Amino acid sequence: MERRRETWGAVLFVDKSGESLRLLHELESRGALRAVKVVEVDGLRGWLILEYGVSRVPLLVTESRVISDPEEIISYLSRNRATVHDH
Repeated sequence: MERRRETWGAVLFVDKSGESLRLLHELESRGALRAVKVVEVDGLRGWLILEYGVSRVPLLVTESRVISDPEEIISYLSRNRATVHDH
């Protein structure tokens, strides 16, 4: 049996803060949440620093960018919806 490997064009790291919850709500209302894989960062902040040089969340990571500002995340996903893998 062949296993299908899922690929994502973008990963959104979030926590339970108001800022993350507001961003998730905004992306969901715009239909942009379907274009990202959402990952809760409980216990991953050290890994975020090592991998991306920042531990601030929400954090959007794509093949070519790391974005930590919620407004920039919304703008990026709105502009690039066609290029981000829709699952």
